[in-house]
Amino acid sequence: MKPWTLLAAVLIAAPAMAQAPPTASDGVTFIAHGAVDEALHSKTSGPLFKQPDLVVQGCFRDKPGVIEIHDTLTNIVYITGGAATLVIGGESEGAKLTSPGQRHGGVLTGATTYHAVEGDVFVIRPGVPTWFKEVPKSVSYYVVQQIKP
Repeated sequence: MKPWTLLAAVLIAAPAMAQAPPTASDGVTFIAHGAVDEALHSKTSGPLFKQPDLVVQGCFRDKPGVIEIHDTLTNIVYITGGAATLVIGGESEGAKLTSPGQRHGGVLTGATTYHAVEGDVFVIRPGVPTWFKEVPKSVSYYVVQQIKP
């Protein structure tokens, strides 16, 4: 095959390959940077990877959230851009069950407030309340959720 023919084939195939969904091969799942970038900058993106005991998400917020309590998830949050005020821990009163193992809302007492910026990592164990209380402009972050049996 002539070099220009090979180059043309690669250029034609490249956009299709860039849009391909994650696939598992030999225990490895590859997620292309375009999908990751979209997840970190879009409020409508879904999980980047999901299986029964593990979820990987790229998230974007431009406003505060509500208090969340996940009874069966360890959340590992890695801030990739922007900043936010997170309130984590303490005791939650009045949270409502929104789905199995997940409660939202209520009031927190005795929690710790963090100013989260790019590069910060939080490991939040099951049952620990978490709240994105303030988002001055926007914040992008990865969440890896390990689901305990």
